[in-house]
Amino acid sequence: MTKATPMNQKLKVLAKWLIFLAVLVGLFLSGKTSVARWNEQSEAIQREIAELDANLEVSKRGLDRKNLLAARDKLIASRPTLNNLRWDYLCLSAVLYALGLVPSGVLLHLALKSLGQSTRLAVCIASQTLGHIGKYFPGKALVVILRTNALSRFGVPARDGTVCVFIETLIMMAVGGAVSTAIVVWLPVPSWIIGLSLIAAIIASIPTLPPVLSRITAKVCKPKWETSDEQSVGDRPEPGIDIPTPSWGLILAGWSFSALTWVFFGLSFACVIQAIPSPVELPEGAKLIAVSTAAISLAVVAGFASLLPGGAGVRELVLATILGVTLTSTHGLLAAILIRCVHIVVEAITAVMSWLLLRRLAISPADSHGT
Repeated sequence: MTKATPMNQKLKVLAKWLIFLAVLVGLFLSGKTSVARWNEQSEAIQREIAELDANLEVSKRGLDRKNLLAARDKLIASRPTLNNLRWDYLCLSAVLYALGLVPSGVLLHLALKSLGQSTRLAVCIASQTLGHIGKYFPGKALVVILRTNALSRFGVPARDGTVCVFIETLIMMAVGGAVSTAIVVWLPVPSWIIGLSLIAAIIASIPTLPPVLSRITAKVCKPKWETSDEQSVGDRPEPGIDIPTPSWGLILAGWSFSALTWVFFGLSFACVIQAIPSPVELPEGAKLIAVSTAAISLAVVAGFASLLPGGAGVRELVLATILGVTLTSTHGLLAAILIRCVHIVVEAITAVMSWLLLRRLAISPADSHGT
């Protein structure tokens, strides 16, 4: 085992600071964009109110004035400000979203166990949660880097960590596409939304099939003796030893945990919709939750496939389109923007908490293994 030279140590420190800077820049730009879009929608509502005021000045008929005043009152009540947002619903939304991050960490833990890696559940959940802040950087590669680097501190080889991160992500996207498809087919949405959902579900599901995953895992997680000439023949394992590969049991467990994640995300988004004042009556509980779950699952899957930082623009388009079926288009877009803000805040807070937990566990290596 070669010792790290001072130059290598400096490069590692520099790399960590560059990653930290990239995360900060990504979070700042995403937050700035969300605030700007929120202000645009607020100004649009204000312009509608101004138009009604102008019509009231020239309207003399009592019935017309009554209708105009009623429309004006609804717009004023629905104007999004810090004062008329339901902060109790926003706080509940944040808690539900944070809880929705946990099942993915459990799935990562199961995936690592399927490859013969024994890593503490808390380490897997923290590593998985930490990686979310990397999606705001172009290319999304930072997500994988953050998670695999965190896992490597606890003895997980980079290749195994990378494979398991992809297993978790692919299963989650496959379930998200399936959930959205199962719901949107019952909604009067544009045909391109149904087609997008179906295509996303199919494409994301294929790599999660055990035969396909086995090929990927076998190729990436080759025994060291196959790629190293330094070991003697006597040190090499006997031919025919099976490489641990994902099973149908892992896939079924993955679909269960990922489904739980999407339920939490859907509930979280439903709370955001209720937190924004609306000029129209919102759908009742079950229907609102179903629409919210379909919208957020397809939006996240489409945003992931776009490879844009945080799915910028794509998520908002999908959310506003699906929500426009049961809400006003303005309310749908405001909800899309606000859920983005909730996600940024929650992911930033949980990332800091995960980083602190990983540091604490790294100090006590004996506590970092096992379940």
